[in-house]
Amino acid sequence: MGELSLNPLLIVCKGLHLIGLSNHLSIGHRPSMALTSRYQDQMPLNTLVTYRFLLEQAQQVLDRALESACMKAIFAPL
Repeated sequence: MGELSLNPLLIVCKGLHLIGLSNHLSIGHRPSMALTSRYQDQMPLNTLVTYRFLLEQAQQVLDRALESACMKAIFAPL
């Protein structure tokens, strides 16, 4: 990863929605994955994925992600 300068005025003026932002350091991903793997029997995290889409359905993913019933939408290969 690197740094990116962004003028927030561009987002506000165009009325854009930023979806899926994360402020977590990438060094936390491996321990997090190990933790979820260790407790997957007690807490099946795969049930948190409410929708799966193909990459070609990107617009549908974005539309669905804005609905209140959507907890997590992902792109999944065939």
